[in-house]
Amino acid sequence: MQALHEIKRVAPDARRHTILDVAHRVFIRDGYAGASMSRIAAEVGGSKTTLYNHFESKKELFVAVTERETARLLDEVFVVEALGGDFASRMIELARRMLSAMLTDDMVEAYRMIVA
Repeated sequence: MQALHEIKRVAPDARRHTILDVAHRVFIRDGYAGASMSRIAAEVGGSKTTLYNHFESKKELFVAVTERETARLLDEVFVVEALGGDFASRMIELARRMLSAMLTDDMVEAYRMIVA
């Protein structure tokens, strides 16, 4: 068995990514009002202190989740290399990708949560 000081710690970026993943699930499931830093920390498997080391408030965490999901959506839609053909066919493909990405269950739930 390894001594406690020999166990590698999770990299801060990986921990932040995990927090964002869990927070996204909690916000979708419970809504903004129903989500709490305590609940998110419990589901991450850490403490509220760890959460507050990465995000100053629930609002800041929510904004980070929203920005990450928006960036993911834009990356999915605007992969330029995959667009080929003439202008009209590129625009049709772009619209198809946009609608496809925006109508996923995750995106519809996120939209409902943001509007609420």
